[in-house]
Amino acid sequence: TLAQRTNLTGAPLETLTKQVLKLNGFGGQFTTDIGGATAAMAAFGVKGSDMGPVLDQLFKVSQSTGVSMDTLTAAAVKGAPQFQQFGLNLAETAGLMGSLDKAGISSDTVMTGLNKAMNKFADAGKDPKQALGDTIKSIHDLTESGKDAQALDLANDIFGAKGAGAFVNAVKSGA
Repeated sequence: TLAQRTNLTGAPLETLTKQVLKLNGFGGQFTTDIGGATAAMAAFGVKGSDMGPVLDQLFKVSQSTGVSMDTLTAAAVKGAPQFQQFGLNLAETAGLMGSLDKAGISSDTVMTGLNKAMNKFADAGKDPKQALGDTIKSIHDLTESGKDAQALDLANDIFGAKGAGAFVNAVKSGA
C-alpha cells in the first residue's frame, strides 16, 4: 500500500516502510491507516521522497498533544484548502489542530470559523495569513488587558458566533 500511495521504489521505499513500522511500535499512535497519512501528504503537496521528515513532525505533534496521528491527518485532509490559504504546511496544520484539540476545540469548529474568516478577509482584500495573525494578536491583546467582551465581539465578527468563544478561549490558553 505504501508503494502504491507514494510511488516510491527501492531504497527510498524501504526507508519509509521501516519508519512507518517503527512508528507503529510507539503505543499505537500511528495505525495502519497509510491511506489517511498519504492523503494528507498529497493534499499538502508532500512528495513520497519527503514524507519521512513530515512523519517525524506529525509524530512529535501527536506525542505532545495526545491526539492520534490518524486524527491529525484526517483533520488536515478535511481542512487542507483553508489551511493552505492561511499559508500553513502539513506540520503546522497538525500542530494547530493538535493544540486546539488539546484546548478542547473541535476541528469542525475550527474549519467553520476559518471558512468564515477566509471569506471575511477576502471580501476586505486582506492577505489571509497576515489578517489571521493580526486577528489573533488583537484577541490576545484584548484578553490580556481584561477586555474579554471586546475580544469576543472581534472573534464573533471574524469567526462567527459558533466559533467565537472557542477561538477566544484558545488564544487565552495559548493554543
